[in-house]
Amino acid sequence: MTDTAATTTFIDHCVIGAGFQGLPVLKKLTEMGEKVICLDRNEDVGGIWHTGAYETAHIISSRSATGFADFPMPESYPDFPSKREMQRYFRSYAEHFALLPHIRFNTAVTRVRPASAAEAARGARWRTECGDGSAVLSRTVVIANGHHSKPNVAGYPGTWQGETMHSDAYRTSEVFKGKRVLVVGNGNTACDAAVEASLHGAGADISVREGVYFFPRTFMGKPLDTFLRAIPFDAPWLERLFGWVVHKAAVGDPARYGLPRPTYRIFDRHPVINSELLRRIKLGRIGVRPEIARHDGNTVTFTDGTSRDYDLIFWAIGYQMAFPMLAPEDDLLDWKGGKPVMFLQLALPKARGLFIAGLGQARTGGGPLFELGGYLAARMAAHDARHPQGVMEAISGTARMRFAKWAFGHDPVAPADTRSLSLQHHVASGRMLNGLLDQIGAPDARSGTGRSKARTNLELLARTGRTAVTS
Repeated sequence: MTDTAATTTFIDHCVIGAGFQGLPVLKKLTEMGEKVICLDRNEDVGGIWHTGAYETAHIISSRSATGFADFPMPESYPDFPSKREMQRYFRSYAEHFALLPHIRFNTAVTRVRPASAAEAARGARWRTECGDGSAVLSRTVVIANGHHSKPNVAGYPGTWQGETMHSDAYRTSEVFKGKRVLVVGNGNTACDAAVEASLHGAGADISVREGVYFFPRTFMGKPLDTFLRAIPFDAPWLERLFGWVVHKAAVGDPARYGLPRPTYRIFDRHPVINSELLRRIKLGRIGVRPEIARHDGNTVTFTDGTSRDYDLIFWAIGYQMAFPMLAPEDDLLDWKGGKPVMFLQLALPKARGLFIAGLGQARTGGGPLFELGGYLAARMAAHDARHPQGVMEAISGTARMRFAKWAFGHDPVAPADTRSLSLQHHVASGRMLNGLLDQIGAPDARSGTGRSKARTNLELLARTGRTAVTS
């Protein structure tokens, strides 16, 4: 329902984001017959894969590990689809499950705040305000638009007079042409950028402060995650043993590449899937530098005392978790150790009907995890919209949760766990929460299935004869 001013919509649920995490939330809510609207600032579905990722990006986990379990990617897709192929996959998902009529595109959310007394009297708990002046009043809000929106910024002594770019703004390798580039960071994006700079720039170095574990995309001719997903239970020791064997066989000692050795255990952090960086280091096309000590003009001095001149510093040092639509003055979210404090990883404990989906991380691909988390968030939201008792209160009152707190001191309210964990771990946790939701009578519906018929880049090239499809 929309008010007479045509600027405020009244509905049961509001989902923010039509990307990797938001689409499964929207799918499950519509399958349960809930009235829902999804807001997205982009002109199409896909989230970061629509506008955020750089044009030459490919997923680092395989298509079978990255696609949704209820809607696998086409068999014709390559093992590691490109940005454009991911875009077409998400579009086919939204079309197959008839989600597009529920999505309002080109709508940026600026704030989510509690409904006013007058709005609450009309049944709303939340007011979601948008950049175009419109607003949505709803019983629940699920934030699913990604939380890596605030890039980390490093500060070093001196004054830098050259160009700078953060990976968040990187789209094409044109920015590297004719430039001496220093890439700062050691994650997947930093390594990809260093490779692109070495191919298209006048020179490329990578500055790394600490070591990471490198892995190839494939092992014995198969995507690496195929082996990890074959482990039938959550066994970190077995994953680490396999990772150690692959790392030793495929990479060896990082010091042979001039890189520092890691100081943490394998898989304690998200793996870096990149062999091309190591190859181009050996070819002399990428130089390895330690941490920056200072910069003056266009000259960068490193902690080992060496100096080099650059035209562009490319920062790829990660993000801070942030939810800019939640204003501090509304006091909706507590933080501890840089992580949001959540109820069972999904609900904000300080406010009924407000959820954040997509905080977990699986080392073998995001699709199954985002699908599981999206379905769980949708069931929790539907319960909050339909039942007089809130979902957090209902779950906390179950015998299982009371026993866990009494016997083991388990507190369902805790900082979000954003570590890179096995999919098996997430599945076990999701199975437990699904059982609790069944126990309290939370709504559910049979999940629709299908298989994407999106076309590959090569198929489109063969049909159209165009050469514009390059990623």
